[in-house]
Amino acid sequence: MSKKSKTRDCPAVGRPIKSIECGENRHRSYQCPADCPHSPFSLGNDEQFSLIEDRTDTATIERAYEDRFTKAAIAAAAKDRSAHSLNRWYSTLVNLFFNSKGEDGLLFGERWKQAGYPGLRGDEQFLFDCKRQSRFILLEVQTVEDSETLTGIDLLQPQGERFTIVDRSLAATASRFQRFACIAYPSPNYWRVGGTLATLPKTKDYSHRDALTEIVRHLGGSLEQSWLMANFDKVAEAGEATRGELNRLALLNSDLIEATADYQLAKPPAKLRPKIEKAGFQVDEVSDNEAAAGWHEAYILPLTPEEARKYNAEQAGTTPYLGILLLRNQNAQLHATSKANLDELRSRFESALGPDVAFQKELVSNHAAQRANAIGAADPKLVPPSLLKDPGAFEQTSSRTDAPVADDALDLTTEGLIRSYYERILDQPVPELGGATPRQASQDLQLRPKLIEWAKGATTNVDTQNLHSGINVDINWLFKDLGLHEIDFPPPPPRPIPSSDFDIEDDFEDNFLGDEDQEMEFLDDLIQDRLEEYETAAEALDDMQAGGCDLIEELYAATEGIIGAEQFDIVTPLLICAWLAVVPKGKPLPLPPGLVQSCTQEFLRITAEQSRSPDGTEDEMIAKMCHDPALLLCLLNRLEATNKTLPKKLKLSEADKTSAFATLLIGTNVLLEAYEQSYPF
Repeated sequence: MSKKSKTRDCPAVGRPIKSIECGENRHRSYQCPADCPHSPFSLGNDEQFSLIEDRTDTATIERAYEDRFTKAAIAAAAKDRSAHSLNRWYSTLVNLFFNSKGEDGLLFGERWKQAGYPGLRGDEQFLFDCKRQSRFILLEVQTVEDSETLTGIDLLQPQGERFTIVDRSLAATASRFQRFACIAYPSPNYWRVGGTLATLPKTKDYSHRDALTEIVRHLGGSLEQSWLMANFDKVAEAGEATRGELNRLALLNSDLIEATADYQLAKPPAKLRPKIEKAGFQVDEVSDNEAAAGWHEAYILPLTPEEARKYNAEQAGTTPYLGILLLRNQNAQLHATSKANLDELRSRFESALGPDVAFQKELVSNHAAQRANAIGAADPKLVPPSLLKDPGAFEQTSSRTDAPVADDALDLTTEGLIRSYYERILDQPVPELGGATPRQASQDLQLRPKLIEWAKGATTNVDTQNLHSGINVDINWLFKDLGLHEIDFPPPPPRPIPSSDFDIEDDFEDNFLGDEDQEMEFLDDLIQDRLEEYETAAEALDDMQAGGCDLIEELYAATEGIIGAEQFDIVTPLLICAWLAVVPKGKPLPLPPGLVQSCTQEFLRITAEQSRSPDGTEDEMIAKMCHDPALLLCLLNRLEATNKTLPKKLKLSEADKTSAFATLLIGTNVLLEAYEQSYPF
């Protein structure tokens, strides 16, 4: 009995053809249209494409092990793969397959093609030919069309022609006008990104493209495609190092601190309220954390209009303030976000209350300097000095959202406040525009390029905020208001909030201290880098003790009854990790006498209070007690990963995990307090 052959309507040749004819000829002999349902290279067929790409990549690696000119190099690269980044591995493969010629004068792909591509089927052969056209691009995302499709331009190409990219990860997380260096290749209807994305710095004087030029020059390379592709990992590493160094210098230039002053009151707060209010303090709500710490009353001291302009703290619908006053029984505490603000706050408070208040102590924690010291200076071999001329500084102000006074009052939603911010800033001088306002710049042809860059940055920030918070702020009105029709692209469609950050980062000038997920990732990388300085944990412990830090020994004694000896052994390496994260290389950190014991007692006191509350949770304890939640969460993640690898009889029980949590929290606080006392500025 004969079997009927399967056929399909072919739009390329205008007749029915057999599936085997389709497979052998599509995109080679036949010019397949972009919407052909039978082509795995059509838009919407990403699943089929991915399967073909996986098979092609696997076959390519296998062929490289057989090729007499590449087998030694691929074996060496694979052997060292675990010691290098994914970027290094990918750069090695790109150079090996597409750049390096053998002694026969041929590239790897040319030899394979001459042999008839053994090991590859038709679609896989075609895809490898596409990959042979891979190139280094500086991608600017312009639109996110759907869950897998984007459009963008290559900033290295002067004509700036838009092209389509299909990449699910990028489409799920990208914002308009974000820029990335990457290696990409064209398929018939769209481009694909290979390997990873690299982020480059942008400064006031250097665009991303200019920064790339400076980095390549500093590395002794060229903007030739062969060099850029073969050294993608070096460019990525230098870009990241430069961004980190700019962050570090900006932090050192900043005044991001937590400053407090404690007082004893001669009278109960109720009798002092008239003086407090006469001095300009306004009643505020006590936050949950403040209430948990025992404070009963809260006040803010608003900035005058002149002070608000000075601190650039004006924003519609909010009241910027100098600091906070907290009261309980006959105790008072002032809070400010800079030493200068605390000094001014103290002066006004003490002048208002006179003999009714007695100063006790002041504590200033310079978080910016601590984090800058923890980052450490970047390798000068990677960072071009030209990009470090003006790192800027992070600014921090405090404000309270005002209550509406009528039904038609200001829109105080997050969306409304963001829109009011940009509406206000259109008529204010902007440093990036040479001191002109955006409206003025829109009328000046010479300033227009700078205005476009400023508007692109604003759009990236809003898109990113929309994605990560689930809000829906429309900023496209700004393009129309300023006449920027050339960048008036539709916003990304609604997307799920990412569970974790993809390898995409905002420009260095974004607030480095504000994103806990980003902070955890930074700390984890920092710990890993520091661990690689030692062959064993014992060597790190020796350095720790040589610097006067006897945390392990003291904490073991102080936590007797909280955690068992076997469980403490599991926690010990994590305490070393905490020390590596907090204390810069080569700095001693002696522990002040009694610090471990006092932190332990404070923990026990608060946990006793917590146990009486049915709503007490670990998250609440981290928020209430921990000096650096991101660091503690990073250590807890490592604890969980370690626990999964332990033999069954050694795995931590839930009770053990609770004890380990307590020990890590105490140890983290001890290290941070000791560091603040040893290096206050």
